[in-house]
Amino acid sequence: MTEGEYFEYIRQSLSNTPLKLDVESKGRNPAALLRRAIDLRDEDRLEARRNNDRQNVYKKVWVVTDTDDFAGELMNIAPEASSAGIDLIISNPCFELFMVLHDYAHGRYCETSQIQTVAKSKGMLTGSNNKSIVLDKIQGNFERAEVFSQQLRQRHEQDCRSFPDDNPSTSVDTVIRTLIESARRSIPGFEHTL
Repeated sequence: MTEGEYFEYIRQSLSNTPLKLDVESKGRNPAALLRRAIDLRDEDRLEARRNNDRQNVYKKVWVVTDTDDFAGELMNIAPEASSAGIDLIISNPCFELFMVLHDYAHGRYCETSQIQTVAKSKGMLTGSNNKSIVLDKIQGNFERAEVFSQQLRQRHEQDCRSFPDDNPSTSVDTVIRTLIESARRSIPGFEHTL
């Protein structure tokens, strides 16, 4: 799974900081991912209570998912995620869009297969089903992907388009920016290589 591999890369890149990033890639559909995220958060809180260390809990919990065929399901679970304090991080149509944004500002409507083909043609994906990330193709380009992601969201906002009519769009950059800023608060002068 591309998302799991990418966040494992982020976890390793931030391993010399006090941040703890747990990455779990279980479940295919957004509702299953949300249930698992809630379970993990609740287990973490219970363990903290047992250890009398209530401050040592997840500060943020995200569910990172593609839109793919799940637009209706995502709209249905959004209120539950919000009330549970879990952020839905949605890529429309798919996570590979965020990979492509590391290289250029893709701004046209696209289907999952189209953006995956672009990512493969740019050498960003390899392996079976083109689901393995070629880190050399994205490393050092996070800021570019962040700017392009923000531009897409701003364009949709200006055009009064919201999910699920915001293809192409992604908010993956917001998670990475949160992690970078947390690392900077923990280690003054921290610089990343993402």
